[in-house]
Amino acid sequence: MEDFNNMPAPVREVHEAMVANARENWDDEDMKCLRPVYTRTEDRYDSETHSYTSTGNWIVGCNFEGWGPSMIFADGVWFYRERGWDKKMKGGHEEALGNANCFFTG
Repeated sequence: MEDFNNMPAPVREVHEAMVANARENWDDEDMKCLRPVYTRTEDRYDSETHSYTSTGNWIVGCNFEGWGPSMIFADGVWFYRERGWDKKMKGGHEEALGNANCFFTG
């Protein structure tokens, strides 16, 4: 996970809500081992320079493969991302927060 000092406030709020929801599902020991919430800046690989560069976007999602789409925060707008496509959340930040509040517990 990235440094909270560089995390935009909306991303922090969604991340913290998702962690709180994960804690409803797992105890402290499992949380340390599983690290179920995945939050970081997005980067892209440049095949010409063989290096990664930041897109400026943030990813908030599950650390388990196949557990649903990630949420992307790009230029102040929330999107769903699954299998390479992005779809804008109609409900914006409130929708992202709602997703985070029930992601692991339904």
